[in-house]
Amino acid sequence: MNEVLSKNELTVEEHVQRIQQCLDKTRQSIFETVISIKECRDQVGDEVFQKEISTRLGMSPSTLNRWLSIGNSQFVMSHQDQVPSTFTGLYYLTQLEKKYSEYYSRDSFQRLEKLLLDGKIHENTQQTDIQEILNKISNQIKKRKKKEREKNIVDLVGGNIGSDDKSTTLDQLIDDRSMFRCIFVDLKKELISRWGDDGFFETDIQSEFPVHELRSPSITETVTCLIRVPMRRIDVGIKVLSAFGFNYRDTFVPSSKLNEMTLLDNQDVLIRGERGGGQKLTNTYLVSSKTNDVLKFCETEFNSPFLVVFDEVSRDNWVCITK
Repeated sequence: MNEVLSKNELTVEEHVQRIQQCLDKTRQSIFETVISIKECRDQVGDEVFQKEISTRLGMSPSTLNRWLSIGNSQFVMSHQDQVPSTFTGLYYLTQLEKKYSEYYSRDSFQRLEKLLLDGKIHENTQQTDIQEILNKISNQIKKRKKKEREKNIVDLVGGNIGSDDKSTTLDQLIDDRSMFRCIFVDLKKELISRWGDDGFFETDIQSEFPVHELRSPSITETVTCLIRVPMRRIDVGIKVLSAFGFNYRDTFVPSSKLNEMTLLDNQDVLIRGERGGGQKLTNTYLVSSKTNDVLKFCETEFNSPFLVVFDEVSRDNWVCITK
């Protein structure tokens, strides 16, 4: 029996063809955008790209850089017809490419192509599926790093309590098996931007800067971490706190004697995390968020040994990691 259609109606097949044409145009458009952004960055340079181009397009520098990551991805650009055409899906693929390059080194590209051959990545792959592969390789990297370092932070017998009053590197402290009961982290702007990226996971932070290996055991005593961060990026501070192996406890904010609500934005705050039993503070007041005032507070409230991360201080009983 033939289907009777009104004048302006389309058949099912015609609808499918029409939608497919639109999807093909969308795919073509997104890759044209990727190529245009990459060519712009290559020609005008990073400074103009990050400032002027970003402003004129009404697009944040971080979003522009994600587009650029797609354009710089050898895997994505070599398989445009075989990968998803959504912005988020493509960006996740660039992160996956970096992880595979880190873990598999020379044959990483072939292993990525095998994901295509096995049907694990295709043009209709959902971003959640890509993220699942990302999480898997991130965990593999984490396990390998842990095995390479051959560190076992179980009790104080196997490690050394951090020596006092010196500046050093993270790797050296890990090699010495030093451990600390109180850690203060001055989270710098460039790290807030890098580690705050949605594509940068807690496992990535742990692999790149494994401060968690410097925690002393928390069986009998509380181990504390304070992180200084602008209020508007407190989410990054909590992310880093968790990556370093601490549970969020509370936040110190600038005080106000007014009853009214005050908006906090660029003001520095201190977030506190703990491992082990919760420690009740005897004093909940800090003179300021300046480094020396924070260190004084730590000395009166928490147990040594003390560690400062991303800042250099000249103060007895404190070890510093500047990079």
